[in-house]
Amino acid sequence: MYLFINNISLNKVILGLGQAKKPFDFLNLPNFQNKNDRILSGIDRLLKKNKKNLSSLNGIIVINGPGSFAGIRIGLSVANTLAWVLNIPAIGVNLSQEKHSQELVKIGIKKLLKIKNLYRAKLSYTTESSYTTGSSDLRSDFRSSYRQKPVMPFYGKEPNITRAKQDY
Repeated sequence: MYLFINNISLNKVILGLGQAKKPFDFLNLPNFQNKNDRILSGIDRLLKKNKKNLSSLNGIIVINGPGSFAGIRIGLSVANTLAWVLNIPAIGVNLSQEKHSQELVKIGIKKLLKIKNLYRAKLSYTTESSYTTGSSDLRSDFRSSYRQKPVMPFYGKEPNITRAKQDY
């Protein structure tokens, strides 16, 4: 199962859960005052709806920009924390590639599978005697010895930083 997180829109949060070759189940959390406080409860609700738990996740696809500065940071914080705790890969996809959630999911899954295939080939090469054909459970392979770098934000432009007032 893969988790999809899109928190950069001003009017909603989009969460998705699904498998590589099946349609994702999306949950749209409408705009409310503290939408960012409800991401974790939304993920929990989506997992319960699909009768899954966090340990069933194999990867996370998160929108890393461009968009709302706070939305990007919060979405990446949730995705990177879950990926680190569960020891699963997280992939960033930016909105400049596509607009529709299902297309963004496809791009993310391609990236995740590419990482897993590279990892499997590396593991196969380094431990030939104990790892010949590859495990069918890639998640356990990642758990045993894989740590990736966190997904970094893509802001799409230079920051708009104000200058300090001069003393007269």
